[in-house]
Amino acid sequence: MLNEDIKEHFKKLCIAANHTLTRSEYRKLNEIPEYSSSKIEALWGTWKSFIQDVSSTINLNRYNIVKTVKKTINNVVISSVIDGSHIDYTCLNALIAYCKEEKCQLYILWGRALNSNAHFSKEDYDLLQEYLVTDLFFEKDKKCKALDLLIPATAKNPLQNLDKLSKGLSTIIVGSPKQYLDTLPHDNNSQFKIALSTGSISLPNYKSTVSGQLDTQNHTIGAIRLEWNNQKQRYIPRQLQCDDDGFIYDITNTAYTNEGAVMGGELVSCVVLGDLHAPETDMDALDITIASLKKLKPEIAIVHDWMSYQSVNHYEEHRALSKVLNATEDTIDLRTEIDRSSKIMNKLAKACPNTTFYIVHSNHDEFLMKWLNEGEFVKGNPANRVIGCELFANLANNTPIFPASMFASNIKFLDPGVSLEIEGYEVAKHGDSGIAGAKGNTNAYVKAYDKSITGHTHSPKIKESGVVVGTLSKLQLTYNKTSISNWAHANCVLYKNGTYQLIFV
Repeated sequence: MLNEDIKEHFKKLCIAANHTLTRSEYRKLNEIPEYSSSKIEALWGTWKSFIQDVSSTINLNRYNIVKTVKKTINNVVISSVIDGSHIDYTCLNALIAYCKEEKCQLYILWGRALNSNAHFSKEDYDLLQEYLVTDLFFEKDKKCKALDLLIPATAKNPLQNLDKLSKGLSTIIVGSPKQYLDTLPHDNNSQFKIALSTGSISLPNYKSTVSGQLDTQNHTIGAIRLEWNNQKQRYIPRQLQCDDDGFIYDITNTAYTNEGAVMGGELVSCVVLGDLHAPETDMDALDITIASLKKLKPEIAIVHDWMSYQSVNHYEEHRALSKVLNATEDTIDLRTEIDRSSKIMNKLAKACPNTTFYIVHSNHDEFLMKWLNEGEFVKGNPANRVIGCELFANLANNTPIFPASMFASNIKFLDPGVSLEIEGYEVAKHGDSGIAGAKGNTNAYVKAYDKSITGHTHSPKIKESGVVVGTLSKLQLTYNKTSISNWAHANCVLYKNGTYQLIFV
């Protein structure tokens, strides 16, 4: 049949071009006179009728789509899709509704298929087409790029080697069903530099192997939200994660579905703060955090390294010159440092009286314990002898090291080693202690806990089921001011539906 022969010929040309040909494109490519566009219009009535008939059977291969986000766009949402996969339309429609409500532009990075024969049907392609992209550039932020890079959906770490591929960038985003984040090395005088992957609107469909089950376990249905920050002159990212019921919770304290904003109110269970390090706290970062806590109204906030204990830092105990050069008005002696630090901690707690602040036992607390245990308070700075004796006596008498009257009533100290699980996440581990006495790291915590949110490194990170917050300290302290940095101000918001967002401050 001539009609079927023409359709097959047209489909082959479309597949070779990786898109449905227009009439003018077909005229240039067609070399068979009997299959001319005029013959097609005679047989089908119109070119449009022919396209409607033939395109329903075309499965299109992935092809390059490069787009640029205009300067006028302040809010962008980026997800990814695995070529030829089954789509989670609950999530896709929720993202579309979210973008409409939040005035965001939606893009979907078109990733490579799990196998070479997988392609989208015409129906799926038509629904996705307006959002699909392989490379995304930003007029407003030249140091931000979103790239597919053909990273396999089964890649165990989609961020591998992005530190080397991110020259000249501050944000590099790649398409992957895993929603990871890493803070990359950068000059200490510049803004933080990050690599992150998007999550996906593709449903998981991996092999029934150990590797495949790990891919299923780390598969995240969701996207990345980019929001323009005028002060920093860059896009700042946060995660959007779709729960099993199709809800996306956001720091607007609003839940979204395919119907748009459907729920508001107090949706936050917990906020895990970046390491406080009073009195070396960055007060601007602290004020932004306080403003956020007032809006989010979490039931619980977790505080890591609440105090630096710089005045009794054992690393500098016998470095006479360093102690003089590094001393500040806040850390001139231990009593002063405790007084200034408790005021910062109380400022935080009193600003949010309905939130309970749990202080996690952290490695800087060990500075004090080591100082007391080795009797350094009778050997060193004479100004520290009385306060050292007081603290030593408190511990020796099995009483709290600090009197309760020193802190607001909504501040609670957690004992060393205690566990606190919120929405399935372990939040009472600082991140300094690893396996069998080794130092802590993300790999250890994803093995030990189903899910965890820790601190300690000052370097925000998401890997598998482990989340690491940043710091609220000044970004240049005595011990890192000449170093290459990977620090950043960041907190983690944990929602009542078990999703989270890592929020850069």
